[in-house]
Amino acid sequence: MSKLGKEVTASVSVENMDDAFVKKDRMRFTKNKLSSGLALLALALDVLYFISLYSSDVGHPERGQYYYNIRIAISIIYNLLFLLIVFLCSEGVKNYIRGYHFVLLFIGLFQFVRIFIYPWQALHFPVTIEGGGTVMAMENAQFIRICIYLGLSGLCCVIAAIVGLSKCRSLENHQKAVEQLAGQA
Repeated sequence: MSKLGKEVTASVSVENMDDAFVKKDRMRFTKNKLSSGLALLALALDVLYFISLYSSDVGHPERGQYYYNIRIAISIIYNLLFLLIVFLCSEGVKNYIRGYHFVLLFIGLFQFVRIFIYPWQALHFPVTIEGGGTVMAMENAQFIRICIYLGLSGLCCVIAAIVGLSKCRSLENHQKAVEQLAGQA
């Protein structure tokens, strides 16, 4: 390879390295909007779950009797805590704070578990109606809709946590490299 070819190859690799360096360096000054947006989407999906569960059958004369107990109060309190925690996590992951990613991951995985707590039980709980027959406390269509909302909400939380942790690790490694370069100068 000629001398000019070596210089061009060296300058291209330096430019590529500079581009990668600049991209990572920009992370110090920009927010993690992807993870934050996914967390907020999970929040919105949980609100749809909340509305779907508590508005559909609670007012139904026969089916409503299943929902009026202490478990509904616990479920409502958990939903309010979920909304608060996910909103706070969305702000934390936006600023690359590592601890919020783990909270978001845990709470996202718990969204999948929630499918089998209240909705699953309601789907399989027979309620006696006035005419003498029985119906399930929750219809299949509502259960499927609720599963979709909870599943997508959990998936958004988990993806937000994984993407955020990856970006957080990348930023931390970059900051260590910058500190080492500053120490050598």
